[in-house]
Amino acid sequence: MRNVKPLNLSSKKKRKKAKSRLPLIIGGTALGLVLTILLGVGVYYLFMTSKMQPKEAIFTGIPEMNLEDVAELFDEEVRTDVSDDVEIAASHQAQFEALLKGTAFTESTATEDRVTSATGAPAGTAAAAKATSAPTTPTLSQLPGIRRDGSVKNYLVIGVDSRSNDFSGRSDAMMIVSINYAQGRINTVSLFRAAYVQIPGRGWSMLNHAYAWGGVSLLIQTIENNFRVGIDDYIVFNFNAFANAINAIGGVDINLTAAEAGALGLSPGVNHLNSSQALAYSRLRSIDWDFNRMGRQRTVIGAVIGKLTGAGMGTINAAVGSVLSSTATSLSQGQVASMTANLPSLMYYGRSEQQLPLPYTRSMFYQGGMEMWSFDFATNISALHTFLYGY
Repeated sequence: MRNVKPLNLSSKKKRKKAKSRLPLIIGGTALGLVLTILLGVGVYYLFMTSKMQPKEAIFTGIPEMNLEDVAELFDEEVRTDVSDDVEIAASHQAQFEALLKGTAFTESTATEDRVTSATGAPAGTAAAAKATSAPTTPTLSQLPGIRRDGSVKNYLVIGVDSRSNDFSGRSDAMMIVSINYAQGRINTVSLFRAAYVQIPGRGWSMLNHAYAWGGVSLLIQTIENNFRVGIDDYIVFNFNAFANAINAIGGVDINLTAAEAGALGLSPGVNHLNSSQALAYSRLRSIDWDFNRMGRQRTVIGAVIGKLTGAGMGTINAAVGSVLSSTATSLSQGQVASMTANLPSLMYYGRSEQQLPLPYTRSMFYQGGMEMWSFDFATNISALHTFLYGY
């Protein structure tokens, strides 16, 4: 008779149980590996953000400066051969007061550029008249208060023309960088530094004077009050950061006009610019208007973003790391680390640009011997809200 080995049910159950646990063991190991990698990435980015300047380093303004001191700080031309345009200033201020009171004020006080049109055509020409034609202006009473939206984050980015890291130079560039997570878009708004605005506690002057008198805090208040848009956080960098980032990505390709090329000592057409050349390009103001300079700044930023879009993490990390030492922000280290880690996905968001005041709504005039620009509040606020929020 054949010997039959007794069936060991307990051994079979153990093998079956062990086999069923195998996916859990593998899954647990993989999860542990992923968590370890993520923790390492988090620690790495937190280490990178530790290079940033502390918030205490951010310029808080010099309230006791008079207008002449501010003009000298910002290297602005003060003319003695012109008179103040009292009527334009008064009409502009009245429109703002109507905005605050919520009353209707439909008169457009700045429907044309008296000096040049949006296309650069001299005022009074047919081309200028065509360029300055504006759509119907809504009444101020139709506009909402300071707009905020949970799916949109607005960051005020301030570029300071300072050779040190104390951020006390001119606020040479002011932009709202808005991330619309619902629409998957990054919208950038360049704010004209000479826009004639009401500065809380200081009266009426150009926008970048708010930074000189009260630092970032007063500048944010001024932007929120005049353009009715909420600012969530701010980032201040000096132009050392600008140069460092361009060096880290190996320069940028910029298409230069004949005038731009002549000012930089280069040839018209596409040029590969190093950091110093790109910085000089973005600062050019003598060959045309400050609005054109704002456009050049956006061009360089777009070139940097475009290059980073196709770059590997090594290049992105190098660029971010080079910028942080010349940057200060209201964001916590954890928030900056999280945003840095998300940069690869943000790079593929759609991008749009706008500048304020809009070309067909502004008018140059003189106050205190300095060039300032009035603008139609209703049209600009409505356009800005639609641009950032989509409604």
